[in-house]
Amino acid sequence: MKITQDITQALKDTENSLRDFISVVLGAKLGESWIEKCGVSSQKLEKWKKHKADEEKRQLSGVVEQRLIYYANFDDLITVLEKHWQGEFSNAFGEWDRMEVFLKELKNLRDPDAHRRELMPHQKHLILGLAGDIRTRLVRYRSKQETSEDYYPRTIRE
Repeated sequence: MKITQDITQALKDTENSLRDFISVVLGAKLGESWIEKCGVSSQKLEKWKKHKADEEKRQLSGVVEQRLIYYANFDDLITVLEKHWQGEFSNAFGEWDRMEVFLKELKNLRDPDAHRRELMPHQKHLILGLAGDIRTRLVRYRSKQETSEDYYPRTIRE
């Protein structure tokens, strides 16, 4: 069976959805300086700042993402989620044990894709399933916050 969906895009969309959700949740919970209180070491924060500065040097004529969380690696996102799991994150995603498995599996499958090594068909399906589950949970949770109803918009792909 040929996989027609773009797994690289699915990974990117999921990772950035997590970054955005972390920003919203921790911004509301910890305030404007949430990034310093997010649960990663000061050394990690310095790495993020260095990655951002490096990107600004490379993209002289382009637009550079200003949110520092966008320079965190996937392991850092897992750390932040775990440290602040109780509350909004657990309400959105359910049990940590399950989500941790999903995130670690995506991390493991993300590396070969990022380095353009071919994945097996079952690995591509797994990426699409895990990424789809995470993004659907986010959409459902955010929809409930706005409407208190348990429904969400359907995404139709052609």
